[in-house]
Amino acid sequence: MLPDYWLLLALVFAGGFAALILQQARSQSDSSQSRLGSGLLALAFLLGVQIGLRFELNETLVKLFYWGRGMLLVAWLGHGYARLALPGNSLLRKLTPALLAVSAVALALAMSTQLTQAQTWYAPAQPIYSQLGDLLATNRPTRWLALALNLYGLSAVGAVVWLARGQGTRNFWADLLALLALGLLAFAWATPSPELPRLYTLELVPPFLLFAAWRLRQQTR
Repeated sequence: MLPDYWLLLALVFAGGFAALILQQARSQSDSSQSRLGSGLLALAFLLGVQIGLRFELNETLVKLFYWGRGMLLVAWLGHGYARLALPGNSLLRKLTPALLAVSAVALALAMSTQLTQAQTWYAPAQPIYSQLGDLLATNRPTRWLALALNLYGLSAVGAVVWLARGQGTRNFWADLLALLALGLLAFAWATPSPELPRLYTLELVPPFLLFAAWRLRQQTR
């Protein structure tokens, strides 16, 4: 199926960019870069899960996809980029263990979510985003936590954009690219659509934007 090739292409680029960032972080012993690289690696993994769900429904994969893609991805990418842009920020450093704890709670909520009877109508040829609302009987705490985590990721990078206004044009544009990438990821999740051209754009563009933001940040060091 054609969509699988596009998703696979997004997976390859996300994984490749993650490898480059993690290699650079290892050579420089820079943990702030490793967080962003790990976030891109998580994106690549979730794209792989999405490809798997285009063949058949798997209850565990559906729940992991909701946990990783819907609840954590934007939050951790935003947190990781903010740590990269503000490496000495004590507030972000203190928020890391809190975000880990919240992620564990989110995992418990996601794994305890039941599949609905609509699973018999699942169409593997269609994007998983537009079907999750019918597949998972998410309760109010799960939905509110997902919303809060996504807002945190966007707010973290939004704060970096605000602070970067006086730090030079290159940093400002890097941070703006990162915010756009997270905005696209959140938009794809918040407004699911079965339209495949839109899916291609929303899945393919964010890895490139995040890598470009990282490169611009590297050039100012």
